[in-house]
Amino acid sequence: MVTVPKIGTTLNNLKYKKMNSVELKIDNIKNGMAVFVKIIWKCFMFIILGILSLGISSCNNDDEDSAPVGDGQEKESAFIYTYLTRTPEGEIYYISAHEDIPSQPDISNSVELGFNNTVSSYGEYVYVYNWDAATITRWEADRVTLKLYVTGLISLANTGISGEIGPAAFVSETRAFYSNLAEGIIVEWNPTAMEIVEVHTVAPLPSTQADYWYYSEWSPTITKNDKILYPIQRIEPKGCCEYIDPAGAMVGVFDLNSNSISYNIDDRLFSAEEFLIEDEVGNKYVLPARRNSIITEYYSFIGVDSLNPNAVLKINDDGAFDQSFNLDLSSLIPIHYFSSASFVFNNKIVLSYVSDDNPWPESYDNVYQDFPFDQTTTVIIDMETEQVEPFTGFNQYVFDNALPFGSLDGVPLIELEDDVNGKEYILKQNSIDNYTLISQIDGGGAIQSIDRLW
Repeated sequence: MVTVPKIGTTLNNLKYKKMNSVELKIDNIKNGMAVFVKIIWKCFMFIILGILSLGISSCNNDDEDSAPVGDGQEKESAFIYTYLTRTPEGEIYYISAHEDIPSQPDISNSVELGFNNTVSSYGEYVYVYNWDAATITRWEADRVTLKLYVTGLISLANTGISGEIGPAAFVSETRAFYSNLAEGIIVEWNPTAMEIVEVHTVAPLPSTQADYWYYSEWSPTITKNDKILYPIQRIEPKGCCEYIDPAGAMVGVFDLNSNSISYNIDDRLFSAEEFLIEDEVGNKYVLPARRNSIITEYYSFIGVDSLNPNAVLKINDDGAFDQSFNLDLSSLIPIHYFSSASFVFNNKIVLSYVSDDNPWPESYDNVYQDFPFDQTTTVIIDMETEQVEPFTGFNQYVFDNALPFGSLDGVPLIELEDDVNGKEYILKQNSIDNYTLISQIDGGGAIQSIDRLW
């Protein structure tokens, strides 16, 4: 692994020098002006926060975003429920707080966030990053009424963070990170004080010959040895189907002590999925990106004899790929398209794929119209013995993809997506082959997250 040192000057790297009496007077004036500007800026931010609190709409129009006042018994538990609905204009995001997990979303009891948001939660707070405004808004639920209201706002304008980015990486109550690795920017901020701590200038993503539609990070994973791992996903290059550079599974490794990043690449897999999958003891695995098979089917590569689109690799907490582990799916199952992996438990992985009984269309232009992405087979593979067996735990549902959905109180959750019928199911895993439906959404929406606040 080659570590790229941090470059540039950070916001906290200021140095002092001696000044004569004239310089001191000028400096005092400057300090006074700085204090004045700081006061004006704080007042401005409070005004913006007030406008935000008034402007964000709630579907039941009863000032949910204002700090509630009232007496009553505190709720023993609270869950934050994030979902979206799809409209011709775009996806509209909602959040709602509940004492018990709702079986379905209820717009009348939700706060409408509007378009283009990434929602994260940590502790008892919810943090909403808006792609258009480049702001982080902190929401809190009242312990009696569970009404949600705004308690903080940060602007990321002029930091290098803007547009669509993934969820925050929370290290502690006072340390969190947003990233834009394409530009070599990682912003460190304090979730408690709601302040930017530092803008880290790091090495950007390695350059490629191809111009990909998507070449970025989305889902960070924090390890126990002070690292943040960023799986880097590529999807099709723009313009099919020219010769492109040989890729490889890539993971960015940000060191929380040195504030530097390195990029590890393993050419045993064409490209990594945007998230890592973790087993019950903390082993982490890199999955194939879902569009790998499409790229390796239609695109040409220079100087590459073979490039495996379908393998599962293992990654250590330091971000290095485990060279002793390589689960080559192409040699174990008749895989034509990797759909998703649900979970890893006791050295077994459950995954879904479309078999090679379904040929690719002759033309790339017809792939997304003609290929049966929903004709999936789900199996469980013992990663030690490489024995493959049918998996029947999800058989009562119709679905295209079965994905990990985080965990709740230490219990894994599974997301089943049924794109054909516009449904989505969130299941709680009771055992390796037994599940309980805890929530679902119909009508083409999507549940984004379910987290416990307290």
